Amino acid sequence: MNWPVVIGVFAAWFALMAWMARKTDRVAAMSLLMTSGYVLLPVPVNLAISAVFGLKAAAVTLTGAAMLLIGKSDSPLRWPPIRWWDVFMPAWLVVEVAAEISNHRPGRSAAVVGAEFFIQWLLPYLLGRIILRRAADFVVLARMVVWAGLLLTPLALYETLFGPYLHRTLYGIALISSVAKYPLILNHWGPSNYRPMLFFEGSHLASSFYFGAAAVVQAFLMSGGGGAFVRRKWNVLTLLVLIATVIDSRAFLGSAVLLSGLFLLLSVAVIRTRILLILMLLVLPVYVGLRASGIVATPELTGSGHADFFHKDYSLWFRMYQEEVIMQTVKDRHASILGLGSTIPGYQDWRQFTGPKTGLPDIFWIDSLWVWLVVRTGWLGLSMAYLAVAAPLTAALWILRLKRNPTPRVEIFACLAMWLVVVLDLNDWIMNSHQSTLWAFALGGLAGIAAPGIAMPKALPKIEIPPKRLANVGFRRLPS
Repeated sequence: MNWPVVIGVFAAWFALMAWMARKTDRVAAMSLLMTSGYVLLPVPVNLAISAVFGLKAAAVTLTGAAMLLIGKSDSPLRWPPIRWWDVFMPAWLVVEVAAEISNHRPGRSAAVVGAEFFIQWLLPYLLGRIILRRAADFVVLARMVVWAGLLLTPLALYETLFGPYLHRTLYGIALISSVAKYPLILNHWGPSNYRPMLFFEGSHLASSFYFGAAAVVQAFLMSGGGGAFVRRKWNVLTLLVLIATVIDSRAFLGSAVLLSGLFLLLSVAVIRTRILLILMLLVLPVYVGLRASGIVATPELTGSGHADFFHKDYSLWFRMYQEEVIMQTVKDRHASILGLGSTIPGYQDWRQFTGPKTGLPDIFWIDSLWVWLVVRTGWLGLSMAYLAVAAPLTAALWILRLKRNPTPRVEIFACLAMWLVVVLDLNDWIMNSHQSTLWAFALGGLAGIAAPGIAMPKALPKIEIPPKRLANVGFRRLPS
């Protein structure tokens, strides 16, 4: 790790964010902070707060909290009203800590696990809840997401041609140990080249997801009558560039995000129905139920395919193999409710499990976030995690209706764009575990815009009748 450069980048970023906080309003400054921090900051993997969450998430969220105090605003900072859908996020935190306490985890205290969760999920959620209070605020956030994607496009092209080495070149450490070339279209057709990773924590999948999300957000803004830019031709060009970058990323995840997002945009903008959006909220629990019940079994790979990393079906098979082995491990250890905690006694790391003798080495990592939650916090933890995300999304979707809604169309579509990105990230828990402070920030904002629309008034408004009008109808004021 090139620590002088890493420290210099963090220092410059802190200074820029502090300057922006004093020069612009809180919504623009916080949206810039969350977006730029997620897509540009280095990932110092060997200076991690823990084995799971690193310095990058801590820098973004803690700096955001500091900006609340020093930021410029025309109105005073007020704590938002708490609604029923806000309860599940702190409940998830309680389950995370309870899983550690109940398993007496060595080397990892419950306080550290609680701090990790607070940095990665609860604090960005609260920042979004406080800052993003109007539908117009999501136009600002959506444009930041699109601009960041457009800024990263030439860097992604560079890594496609020369390999995902920008992070190693600038900061002295690679984000992935093995690099291979893949065909352009769905890993099967077209010229082979590298998959860009840039500065995203996780892998090339996180970068492809972001480019797909940026393209979907731009398409929604344009359908709402706006866009990332004022001129229509620049908006069209931006959308085409982002779509080309998704294809060039050579990852099925980015293409799936793009295609599903555009299809759902068609259902919202043309057919004007939210049925498909509601169904999107049910994808994760339906999949988990089918896998846990055994209705959908792990497919078989013939020959030596199960041990061939470059087999065309290996990625999907390995994830389902993980699910099968780990669910059985949790069941055998009688830890279905609160899981096994962050480590497993007798093993080097909590990610290591011994599976059936199929020729595959022991599992040293977990790809799917829902499996990761089951093994750490049990089915109770997975349930709280799902409700922490799905409940605010459900409340927001109830408000974001196109018919008889006085909110400007571009603002509604900006909210729907960020709603869709968050729900696609939720469904990505099925196969991956890319946790983003940016999407948690957007989730908090969606919970915030739902609060005024659903909350019932605390009391009826007080009606004042002038004394003259009372006298006209035969009443007179009594002497006090």
